[in-house]
Amino acid sequence: MADEEDEMTTGTWTDVEAQDLEGTNAFRLMPTDALVDRPAAGVVVPAAGGFGLCVQYDWVHPDGGPQDGILLA
Repeated sequence: MADEEDEMTTGTWTDVEAQDLEGTNAFRLMPTDALVDRPAAGVVVPAAGGFGLCVQYDWVHPDGGPQDGILLA
């Protein structure tokens, strides 16, 4: 049986405030290509009572157009 000191603790995201993010991303395929700036945005929101974090993002690829996704932690 493990000692209390050895027990795994689970951290929470309760100290993270919801926030909107805006900026740009710089993209290039090859090191010799020029950087191409395109808009990027995101939203960070604590979820599941602070035990999870949701990051929703979108950005624009110079050739592929709009891209988006969600990260869950």
